[in-house]
Amino acid sequence: GGGHFNRYRQIYYCLAVGGGLPLVQIERDGFQKAVVIRTRKRGYRKPPKGNEWARAFFWRRPAMRDAMLTRNERYNAACDLLDTWEREGRAYVFYSDELTLSGYERDYDAMWRNFESGYAQITRDWGRLMSFVEDAEA
Repeated sequence: GGGHFNRYRQIYYCLAVGGGLPLVQIERDGFQKAVVIRTRKRGYRKPPKGNEWARAFFWRRPAMRDAMLTRNERYNAACDLLDTWEREGRAYVFYSDELTLSGYERDYDAMWRNFESGYAQITRDWGRLMSFVEDAEA
């Protein structure tokens, strides 16, 4: 039935649609709630600079250039919306208590410690997450 499709579509958001935080698309598709696993610390916002290279690199592709130049602004707006959804009870947002890795981490032991910490945290919070999901399916 439709439940299987919806479950797969929910996973699809994480992997493909819009990158980053596709909250507007989730809402557009009719979902009222979302489970979001953040890989940044609570409160993180992208700094306003850092994408200026796009002016030179995408000079022949203005839509791509403009998308790259406004990426930080759009990401930060999505973070603000996610904070609102969380306050309203529309989103369950998982933030790691001990996020210590960078996006470029290669140290196996550090990655394993981070995994163990996250696993312990989600095991501790599992009941709250399941209550949110069950309420969303009702």
